[in-house]
Amino acid sequence: MPRKIFLIAEDFTFSFPENIGICNISEAENNLSPDDIALMFFGSFCDNDTYSFIHKTDAKVFWITDSIDEMLDLHNKFDSRFFFHRQCLLHINNLIHESMFPEYINPESVFSLFFCVDSTYESIDTAVRRIEEFIKRIAKFDDSVIIFQLNVVSRELLTNAVKYGNLFDTQKQVFISISFEDKEKRICLKVKDEGKGFDFPGKIESVEDLREGQRGFFIVSSYTERFLVNKNLVTAELKF
Repeated sequence: MPRKIFLIAEDFTFSFPENIGICNISEAENNLSPDDIALMFFGSFCDNDTYSFIHKTDAKVFWITDSIDEMLDLHNKFDSRFFFHRQCLLHINNLIHESMFPEYINPESVFSLFFCVDSTYESIDTAVRRIEEFIKRIAKFDDSVIIFQLNVVSRELLTNAVKYGNLFDTQKQVFISISFEDKEKRICLKVKDEGKGFDFPGKIESVEDLREGQRGFFIVSSYTERFLVNKNLVTAELKF
């Protein structure tokens, strides 16, 4: 778990959880450690100050953005690789929770995106498209077979979270972390709902071993190198 989380802002009135500090960019340069996370808004800072801060700090810098286009712009300007979608700000504690955080955060080889969606079928489509866009346009990965498998895995896990985890409750969110790890040659997808969770066998021998609502996991396990269920959090890894 990161030691501290800071929002880097000059003038900001948004209400954040108490465990998230707010400081300006000059304060951040002197106070952040390698275990900390810095959250920065797209378009908030002039290029020179931002460039200087990003290349001096040892903290993990995550950009808060609205679109893949903004992420691509940030990657081209600053070689930025870690992103939060703006929609998830109200739920930021769930996304920065230890279980959702990528196991490897290497600024030179990992791309990560955190976001959340509502508990609707339409949101599943949105999330699957966003994951594919992120992998193709930001990580610049174009293996059509792996991308097809990732789409199938994403849709199965999101459908399970929306339908069986959150029970289509529009007051509940589904939290998503997608990481592309070039050095490790893998894609790690984490999906967490706000349901009660369930116990799950460590090894799936056949689809008959699974109850209704878990049958899609048989497909997921066949496409993934590692597939883990911890109550309401599912982790799936694809190798390439």
